[in-house]
Amino acid sequence: KEPLVWPILAHEIGHAYLLLPEINEKIEKDLAPVISETVRSICERVERGRENLEYFLSRSWYQWLMEIGADLFALKRAGPSFVRVLAFELMASDPFSLSLIRDGPWIVSTHPPPDLRVRLIIRHSLREFPSLSRSMSALEELWKREVTSRISNTLEERRELYDLLCSNKILRSLEAKMVNLLGEVACLEDASILPLEDILSSSKFSVTGALLSLTFEECSTEDFVNKLSKKIRQEVLRRG
Repeated sequence: KEPLVWPILAHEIGHAYLLLPEINEKIEKDLAPVISETVRSICERVERGRENLEYFLSRSWYQWLMEIGADLFALKRAGPSFVRVLAFELMASDPFSLSLIRDGPWIVSTHPPPDLRVRLIIRHSLREFPSLSRSMSALEELWKREVTSRISNTLEERRELYDLLCSNKILRSLEAKMVNLLGEVACLEDASILPLEDILSSSKFSVTGALLSLTFEECSTEDFVNKLSKKIRQEVLRRG
C-alpha cells in the first residue's frame, strides 16, 4: 500500500542472497573467523561469565554482519532510495537500541543500533553515488539532528554492552570483508541485473518475498508500480 517504502524489500532480498550456499560458505570462511578471533581475545581478559559473554558476542556480531550485508546489498540493488527509506523508517526508533532478545538462557542482539546502520549506509552511498553527495549529506545532517535531539536512557543503561559491541575495529573489519564479498553484486547504475529469481529459488526465502522481489531496475515509481502489479497478477493466475 505504500510504494515509497518498497525499496526496503531489497534488504530482505539481501538476506536471501547471503543465504545462498556459495555466499554463506564464503561468510563462514572469510568473516566468521574475524568474529571468533575477536571474541577469544576479549574473553581471555574476562574472569567470570566468560561463557555467557562468548555466546553473546559471537551470536550478536554474526546477526549484525547479516544485517549490514543485507543493507549493503540493498544499496547496490535499490540505490539511494533505500538509504532514504531506511533512515526515515528507523528515525522513529531508539537510535541506540541493541534489539536484545532472549535466546534460551542467553541474551542476543539481533540488529545493529539504528544510528550505526544509518551512518554506515550513508557513508557507502556517498561512495557508490558521488553525484548525489549533496542530498546524502543533507540526509546525514538531518539524521544527526534527530539523534542528538532525543537521546534516550537506553545508551546509558546499556553503555558497557554498546561500547563492547560497537567496537570500531571489528565492525570496520567485517564491513570491509562484506563489501569485498558483495563486490560482484551489480550496482543500480550498472547495465547487468542480478537474477533475483535464482537467488530466491536457491535460498531459504519466503514465497511472499519472491512475489514482491521485482528487480530493482532504474525506473520511475510509476513504472515500478506497474511492473509490480503485473508481476502480482501473473503470480495469482499461475497459482489459480
